[in-house]
Amino acid sequence: MNYDFPPNIEQYCHRIGRCGRQGESGEAYSLMTRNFAAMAADMVELLKTCNQEREPNLENLARQFALGEVTVNDDEEDGPVDGDEEEEEEEPELEGDHPEE
Repeated sequence: MNYDFPPNIEQYCHRIGRCGRQGESGEAYSLMTRNFAAMAADMVELLKTCNQEREPNLENLARQFALGEVTVNDDEEDGPVDGDEEEEEEEPELEGDHPEE
């Protein structure tokens, strides 16, 4: 189970390759957020090439990214997708954090 999707398809292949070894088959599950929309089309192609099932939401994400309906915020590797708002949490002030006047 890949909870933290790898940053590129090559690393994805390396990770899932560990599921089935020495002629045995295995199953791999990966969670991919919209932050990785730029990789969705490559994932779809990889799954097609390997005759694997493709999640319809993954195919939709690839199509939406190709049409420019979904964009990725390049400022942060795992940052929010453009159009999504992320609230900033204020850090609590700790006693002694303020210099004495």
